[in-house]
Amino acid sequence: MIAEKLVVISLAIIFIGIILLVISSMIAAQQQSQSKDNKSGIDVGFGGFIGPIPFGFFSSKKAFWMWLAIAAAAIAIVWILSRKVV
Repeated sequence: MIAEKLVVISLAIIFIGIILLVISSMIAAQQQSQSKDNKSGIDVGFGGFIGPIPFGFFSSKKAFWMWLAIAAAAIAIVWILSRKVV
């Protein structure tokens, strides 16, 4: 019963994330086309978990802090859900 609810919640979060990515890329493209100087930079970040250990590679501090916030939220969610199940 709870597993089915978690699947639905996780699929909803993934769907909302995809929608947010599309919207943000459209806004960024629009802002770049409206800017007078066409200088653009790309920030690259890659992160994940190997078991409970987080890792990542980033080209800027902004990408690192964004990933750190997402990782902390993911750890908090897993911790909260594990405490409720047991």
